[in-house]
Amino acid sequence: MSEEVKKPIWKKWWFWGIVIVILIGIGSQGGDKAAQTTAPVTSTPAATAPTSATTTPAATKQAPANNPGMSKAEFDQLKSGMTYEQATAIIGGPGEVLSESGNKGEALHTVMYQYKGEKGLGANANLMFQGNKLNNKAQFGLE
Repeated sequence: MSEEVKKPIWKKWWFWGIVIVILIGIGSQGGDKAAQTTAPVTSTPAATAPTSATTTPAATKQAPANNPGMSKAEFDQLKSGMTYEQATAIIGGPGEVLSESGNKGEALHTVMYQYKGEKGLGANANLMFQGNKLNNKAQFGLE
């Protein structure tokens, strides 16, 4: 009769899955406290538009500001192979660097960014770029 040898807990896939979920939760709760308590500044084009008679309606229209937080629609637009600059243009702002390895400019330079969700407590998205190309994305609670 042979005895079954049990694997240590850190060699089981579900253990690492729990660790990743916990780390993402901790990461989404941390961050810049000043940014969390500051109300967003908004302006209305009508209040700031010049009253000159020579101004055309097209000149007074401003493009809507993109919230630097991430929405589900923005997350869905992100595709593997995009550069960080292309992703930032879609999202509307830079992410917070969670981890970085390798040397900048090299093919194996890997950076993971976190973006807070536009809505929902704890909503966030993580994007991983390797060689400045998006190769992995994950989200939690984006609406």
